[in-house]
Amino acid sequence: MALVPGASLVTGAPGPVTVYAAAALWLLSRDARGWTARAFLAALWAGAGAVQLATPALWTGAGLAGLFSGAATPQPALLSDAVRGAAALARAHPAAVNAALGGGMLVAAAAWLPLGAAFGRIAFAVGIVLAGFIWIFGQDLGVLGGTGTDPNTALPLGVLGWAVWRECPPARRARSGSRAWDELPEV
Repeated sequence: MALVPGASLVTGAPGPVTVYAAAALWLLSRDARGWTARAFLAALWAGAGAVQLATPALWTGAGLAGLFSGAATPQPALLSDAVRGAAALARAHPAAVNAALGGGMLVAAAAWLPLGAAFGRIAFAVGIVLAGFIWIFGQDLGVLGGTGTDPNTALPLGVLGWAVWRECPPARRARSGSRAWDELPEV
């Protein structure tokens, strides 16, 4: 999915298999501090934000609305009406919507960096809300929307983020009094 022209996290790039692989590596590595998953989550969100902001077509109403209207396939009216509404908003205000999406992705990436517990919690909340928004409006709830074969990327991304956050929250490091760079994995 990442090599498709116009690919965006909103439409499911790079695909859920990358999230499944990162989760498996984290679980199999016995990485108690979650550095494997944290690095993946930071890189995925930052890369998605960079692509979102750097793609010229996504700054136009038609280009950005295409991310949302592609999900409005035959399905219950409540869901298809909401997706069409998101497409209409993107078409009417492409710069604001694209800046919010790309900026939100970059903020979500910062949740996984050692920048302080308070900022990390805010960035994590932005990431979870953004993943939910993307899953509903851009990815059509994956298989639940009626035409998909899997939950798509945003749901596994949100679940992995939640699991890593619960198992290895940055607040534990802050309470222990150690500095984040002292806890980097040994090479």
